[in-house]
Amino acid sequence: MNPDVRPTDSPEITSAELAEAQEAAELEIDTSVGNAEMNVTLDQPGTLSKLPPADQPNDGQWQEAKDQISWLLTALPERFGEVYQEYKKPITTAAIALAAVPFVVLTVALLRMINAIPLFAPTFELVGFGYASWFVYRYLLFAERRQELAQEYQSLKQRVLGGRS
Repeated sequence: MNPDVRPTDSPEITSAELAEAQEAAELEIDTSVGNAEMNVTLDQPGTLSKLPPADQPNDGQWQEAKDQISWLLTALPERFGEVYQEYKKPITTAAIALAAVPFVVLTVALLRMINAIPLFAPTFELVGFGYASWFVYRYLLFAERRQELAQEYQSLKQRVLGGRS
């Protein structure tokens, strides 16, 4: 009996099957492929290559990981600079829009708080109605004042947008 083969307590394998397996392991198998012959003897135990333990990574892997991290830390700022230079206007516009969101939320919260105070909302509505009435009387009711408003508007537009280029 081969000392490498040990019977098991499993009921699936019978002693006859175990004996057949031992005999098959001691047989020599001849296989020919084309002109080459290969002799395989199964009675000799094979050798297994030893792997490093799973909890200790290979030094080559560490070095490769360190090289990748080093490259990333040196190349990343340059790449961000290139992307920013290429897309400067859209990035700036998006940053301003994102920065404006908290101010809009704060303004809405402040208006809701003021609106919750009794008599403030009706007072502001009265002031708004009074200003709108004055504006209509001052600038929109008479033709010469409408022209004055148009000139003031064009003057303001020139100052804000600058001259024609």
